[in-house]
Amino acid sequence: MDSKKFDIDFVTSHFGTCDLGHYIRVIQSTSTSELRELRAKIISHERSHHTQLAFSNTPGLTTHGALLKAINYTILKRSRLRHRVWLIFLSPRQWLARILSGMTLKKDPNFGAIYTRLNHRKSVLHMSLDETGRALLTFAAAHWKFLITTVIAIAAIVVEWLRP
Repeated sequence: MDSKKFDIDFVTSHFGTCDLGHYIRVIQSTSTSELRELRAKIISHERSHHTQLAFSNTPGLTTHGALLKAINYTILKRSRLRHRVWLIFLSPRQWLARILSGMTLKKDPNFGAIYTRLNHRKSVLHMSLDETGRALLTFAAAHWKFLITTVIAIAAIVVEWLRP
């Protein structure tokens, strides 16, 4: 692969502002053996250089990791059988990711499967006790009149029901 086509240092340091589509097209048009060489170069570059997050909604995915995902997914797509097996197992993986980690696993046409944060509120199952307590206190503070009248109404019904 021509070094002028793919400058690893520039892409990883200016990931958010560079023309990412150009580099994705370069990756997709490169032969498999050259992609394997590029993957090895990116891994060695990652060890010796500072890493930063690739996207704001993908925790743990660095710029180097995103490039590696693009290369691995391009190599995977070139094998029809392996790609079909990957697609078959994608739905169960998405379901398990949503249930176990509280994140979504999205299929990206260039990077394969990417774990992203949910854009809506967390489920109570994925909150810590402190977060759950804060959420309950916020709810109680916002709806205190309704909660008090509900407790009084239920108490009145129970007292009426217990009278002979």
